[in-house]
Amino acid sequence: MKSTITTLLVALALVGCHSTGDHDGSGSHDADAMAMTEAEMMEAMMAMAAPGPEHAYLAESVGMWNVSAKMWMDPSAPPENSSALSTIQPILGGIFFMERFQGDMGGMPFDGLLIIGYSNFQEQFMSVWMDSMNTTMSPMTGHRDENGVLHMSGTAIDAMSPEGRPMRLTVETQTADRTLFRMYHTMGGEESMIMEMVYTRP
Repeated sequence: MKSTITTLLVALALVGCHSTGDHDGSGSHDADAMAMTEAEMMEAMMAMAAPGPEHAYLAESVGMWNVSAKMWMDPSAPPENSSALSTIQPILGGIFFMERFQGDMGGMPFDGLLIIGYSNFQEQFMSVWMDSMNTTMSPMTGHRDENGVLHMSGTAIDAMSPEGRPMRLTVETQTADRTLFRMYHTMGGEESMIMEMVYTRP
């Protein structure tokens, strides 16, 4: 059984090397991977799966949160206020984190689910968001700046922009019990903030 699992992990590692490298067709990454011993491959796999400082940063948000939200459908109009509950928990051995978001939007129940992690291989945060008002999932990637603020960006696809529009967000940990979330999108070449949420621990 151990040999079978090891073989599977080695095969997955080789697939990863092929899909993320060797874009010039030289085969150098594949050759390097094939030259590795089974023990070296296992060591490399374990290193890629090991939680690091960025995973520890994500772990700081684990728990239950009260959310106070403001949403602007029109930047020139007053925001729509709402509240929600958020529960964040580690999954898959603590290298990914899942947020369950439950609130309302426009007077309708709103459920959302976020999966986020940090790729040691690609050295960036990666996330996917899905909710009860959109059948399209929203992937994003990003990094933390020198002040520890998380910046994520991606493409929003919804009823307003079926073709997609640029979207980005910032997450600022103000204290251990308070986090500020802001989301921006670009319409007609102009960027505006469409959502601000304050997370506080109960």
